Amino acid sequence: MNRTNLCIRMLQLLKARGKMNTAQLASELEVNPRNIREFKKELVLAGYNVEEVKGRYGGYILNDQYDLPVTIFSDEQKDALVQSYKFMRTQKDFKPLSLYCDAMDKIIATSKISSNDSLHYMSNSIKLDQKTSTMIDKTQQAINLGLCVLLSYQSLQDETPKEFEVEPYEIIHYHKSYYLIGFSLLRKDTFNKTGYRHH
Repeated sequence: MNRTNLCIRMLQLLKARGKMNTAQLASELEVNPRNIREFKKELVLAGYNVEEVKGRYGGYILNDQYDLPVTIFSDEQKDALVQSYKFMRTQKDFKPLSLYCDAMDKIIATSKISSNDSLHYMSNSIKLDQKTSTMIDKTQQAINLGLCVLLSYQSLQDETPKEFEVEPYEIIHYHKSYYLIGFSLLRKDTFNKTGYRHH
């Protein structure tokens, strides 16, 4: 990292973690501890209120209640967020799951992650049965690989289910239902349905 990147990263660390001492910052930034005070001076000159707390339990703090500029996630960081969400979704005994989902809402709303990054999250906590979870995971794999899915769908007007291929674009969870958005190769139109069965 160049000097500017290191200063910005130090700012992000202080905003996210609160007070950090010189050794902690130096370890995270992979720099010599004496560089931390230089970065602090540059941040203060740039208008950020970074303060140094003296004493045994001292360190550096960002003494302001303002939001930092939005930054772009790397592909690896996006993937880590996606994988962590998929893992957390399986943790039925994780009591703050709804709070975690709310936090993910805020991360997505304030970050450079678009719906095309395959970060499909729940707006609230619900229990997924094995069949639904499998359908979602297989459909997400098809989206990631650019493959089609074969759907079996029966409307209220149909006597028997119809099978047709769909190019899946996105999976959305809204008001306790899952929706698949995609392009129907049968209808040659955008497909948006819930309650689908994946084969």
